[in-house]
Amino acid sequence: TTSLIIVAASFRTVEFGLAFKTKVKGLKKAKARFKGCNAVDCMVAFFGVGRQEAVEIGQRLLAGQLLKGQATNVFRDDSTLYSMADAVELEDAVVLHNLAEAVGVVMQRRQETLPEEAILEIHAKLGMP
Repeated sequence: TTSLIIVAASFRTVEFGLAFKTKVKGLKKAKARFKGCNAVDCMVAFFGVGRQEAVEIGQRLLAGQLLKGQATNVFRDDSTLYSMADAVELEDAVVLHNLAEAVGVVMQRRQETLPEEAILEIHAKLGMP
């Protein structure tokens, strides 16, 4: 669950690059929403996963109630709108630090080696030396 919270919180970081849109109806401001396909694009770019794996991550976030779907409980790689749960608030530095650790764990589990330029790119995205 902690790793899902970190992933969900990363959606709000500038580095993740997810565009949120807020609609205003009269005097009432709706929650900031984003399209599922845009979240998938960002997960693919930021986490280096495939589109199907990104959809699975989105589904886990929905199941864990860290995302809310507009009239759906299924995460889709399309224009379906989603919003963040109110409880997902962490400092950017905490999110990025934990993501860096999570990437290391994933790489160890997969026993893959990345080319040096890919490692440097990940470090740059996470603000690491």
